[in-house]
Amino acid sequence: PTPSPTPPHVSTTLERFAKPAVDSGLLSREDLRAALRKLRTAPPAPAAAAPEARLLTRRQAAGALACSIRTVARMTADGTLPAVYLRPGCAKSLRYRAGDLAKLTLGNN
Repeated sequence: PTPSPTPPHVSTTLERFAKPAVDSGLLSREDLRAALRKLRTAPPAPAAAAPEARLLTRRQAAGALACSIRTVARMTADGTLPAVYLRPGCAKSLRYRAGDLAKLTLGNN
C-alpha cells in the first residue's frame, strides 16, 4: 500500500509541541526530523474488519444464536460450529467467526 500523506497541520502541530524539547536539548533536531519523516511515510490505517470477519466469544455466539453456552460448546465439539483459538491450547481464547454463525443461522431457516 502506498503511504497516505500526513496532513500538514499534524506536522506543524508536532513541530510546535516538540520545540521546547528541542530548545532544552531533550530532543535533537535530527530526531525530530526523523520522527516527522516516519510520520509522513507511515502506512495508512488498516480498514475496519468486515462484520463477517469479527470474532465472538462463546457467550456472544450463544447470544447471537439464541441458545445456551453449553449448546455452543456441544456444536463446537461435534463440528457443527467451527472455532478459532487465539492461543492454541487455551480454552479462554476460543472464538467464533461471525460469518460462521451467520451461515449456521441461515442454514436453519
